[in-house]
Amino acid sequence: MKKLIRFYAAFCCFILLFVLAAQPAAAQQNIYKILQYPFYDSEGSGSCTLDFTDTDTINDGSIWSSGLSPPYILEQFAIETLKAIAKKKAVDQNSAVTQEHVIALVAFMYGEGGDIANPQLFNPLNSGLNAPELIVGAHAPNGVQSFKSFDAGVEATARTMAGSNQSRLAATLVQSNSSAQQFMYALTYYNKFPGNFFWAEASKPPKQDSYYRTRIQLVQQVRSDYSQLAGTVIGTTALEAIDNVTDSSKLQYRVAGSSDVQTTGLSTSGCEGVGSGVVAGNIVQTALNLSWPESHGLTPKRQYTTALKKYNPEGQDNFGGADCGIFVATVMRASNADLNYPSAGTAQQTSYVRSHPEKYEVLDNVSSTSELQPGDIMIVNSGSGEGVAGHTYIFVGNQPNGTDEASASYKKRMPSLGKAVTSDQRGNYLRARLIK
Repeated sequence: MKKLIRFYAAFCCFILLFVLAAQPAAAQQNIYKILQYPFYDSEGSGSCTLDFTDTDTINDGSIWSSGLSPPYILEQFAIETLKAIAKKKAVDQNSAVTQEHVIALVAFMYGEGGDIANPQLFNPLNSGLNAPELIVGAHAPNGVQSFKSFDAGVEATARTMAGSNQSRLAATLVQSNSSAQQFMYALTYYNKFPGNFFWAEASKPPKQDSYYRTRIQLVQQVRSDYSQLAGTVIGTTALEAIDNVTDSSKLQYRVAGSSDVQTTGLSTSGCEGVGSGVVAGNIVQTALNLSWPESHGLTPKRQYTTALKKYNPEGQDNFGGADCGIFVATVMRASNADLNYPSAGTAQQTSYVRSHPEKYEVLDNVSSTSELQPGDIMIVNSGSGEGVAGHTYIFVGNQPNGTDEASASYKKRMPSLGKAVTSDQRGNYLRARLIK
């Protein structure tokens, strides 16, 4: 009798799974519509909730047509994929094609290494889609397969991300305010989204946290060297990332920190209420772009040297910019947050923020770093004379490596990330917050 009951229960489960699998993609997605989930934003906003309202996917059987001609680059693949996803999700392209989403996909592709680091063509994300009209040769579930053309690869990638197994990716990418970090969170923690499967074996528990940290590092790498990475060519017989095959002339975006563009800062398109809005986002991202994740002594980051030369040339002769005040001034000018910020000197900078209440909200006593917002400027022991040793840094919010501030040190250290404090042996820091 017990064997009969077990057989009957197993048979019922099989029938249920068969019925669910037989449902169209749109019906399967109804299972997890209007899902709300908090995403982690490493740029300092903490956690924020995005509306994960999934829309039905439109699949009309057609193949995406980009109208582009070779050579193709990663940025183009990212942009066209976002356009194709927008079409499948029946949303405006402007919601999907944002700079943050392009950065997310370029970082994702660079991490996967498909096409650019293996011989499979037009498949930078190693998508394993079984679509005979798109693939070259037999289907490879592990994604080690080529697609027939650039447009076929875009179509395959968009179908995969909008399909029921990976729908969290398309749902994140059609929200105009979602950030690259939030996309990487959705990518990694697939098991938090009902019905979704992992993209890569490396993201399966218990390796998820390390996989996520690596994805965030890739995002930061793309922000720092956008021209080189986003301009990587795809679809040739070369291993383009390894052979350094690039074509930056086709780039549509110019991201802060890129070696061949102005360091203008990149706005944070995360949740509302982050820092002081768009201005603070520019400050934070520019500070991150110009800083090493950890101390490199007196070796400056290339982006810092470029920004210093352009935006704060008077600071170049001061140990190449190894100075806390010079760094903060360079960030404020390069991010376009305050072009008149004093070029150096914590005393002058303190006097400046105090004398401009229309620009800065100044607080003399901060009891805890929990009171800080990304983009806040902190200055200590600098208001009583030109020769007084002081320090200043920019609070950038929680970063993946456990740091939360960016600063340099006079004659000792080029800009790098560290841990924020509100007081030290010199006294209490004042907080200057740029008014939106």
